[in-house]
Amino acid sequence: MIKSKYINDILDLLLDGDDEGISTKKQLEYISEEKFDYTGSGVFVKFSHTEKAKDFKTDKLDLVLNGVTILTSEYAIECDAILFFSEGIIDYLEI
Repeated sequence: MIKSKYINDILDLLLDGDDEGISTKKQLEYISEEKFDYTGSGVFVKFSHTEKAKDFKTDKLDLVLNGVTILTSEYAIECDAILFFSEGIIDYLEI
């Protein structure tokens, strides 16, 4: 299960905006953050999953979902969130 409310909210938004995403939303119960790789301009969040996540995999094995822009009042910048699947399972999130 996802521990970060921030990451969970981003995933919810990404998966709600697309038919393929909606069909895979049940994977969220069976994935968790495995690793955070911070770059100079963002972060990659790698996910691990239990076998049960495979029950909800998408037919589009290498699906990529985007369309969420993150804004902050603290800085005058915006970030995009992109979700990558591998073999139909949520693999990693790029912000």
